[in-house]
Amino acid sequence: MKFQDSIKKAIKYLNSEEFKSREDAQDTIKSLPLILNINKLGFITNDSQEGIIDNFVKERAYVTGFIERDNARKLLKYISLYTDKIFYIVGTYSDNKWITNPQYAKEEGIPLTISNTDSSKNEPIIHTTMSVVMPLSIINNEKKKFKLNRSNFIACVCAYDPKWGRLASSKDGLWNDIIEGLKSKN
Repeated sequence: MKFQDSIKKAIKYLNSEEFKSREDAQDTIKSLPLILNINKLGFITNDSQEGIIDNFVKERAYVTGFIERDNARKLLKYISLYTDKIFYIVGTYSDNKWITNPQYAKEEGIPLTISNTDSSKNEPIIHTTMSVVMPLSIINNEKKKFKLNRSNFIACVCAYDPKWGRLASSKDGLWNDIIEGLKSKN
């Protein structure tokens, strides 16, 4: 499938009742116009969170997905030069260690969601992380969901806000920085 067709498939899914009924999508619904715009501009999103702080958790806003390599380079340059956010192209490896040991992912990843401190360790409990490298098999399985051709120059990417609790949908949030980066002429 051509990348533009995969973008249409992603947009159709984001507009579907199936997506809107997902338990973890409720925070995303209010940001949906921005996320749809990101997809329309060529960044197929497959996972994200708004970046809230409440009585139970602290989050960093983040998004992962797929983008054509030239756009990935452009977005990397823009985010790195003109924002305080972090963007990277996810590296791959063939070892399935991550699959067989989920704890490995939490220990090796960048914390994105934490909750109250574990008193025995005097540190926050980590709930969500993002690795800078992932097994190629996981990335290829995600690509299949969007019918992305494995031979195309498509990068798996992640962007996140290092500031806890800054909403991705805010004026200075992650979504607007990504949109501006995708629109830039860099």
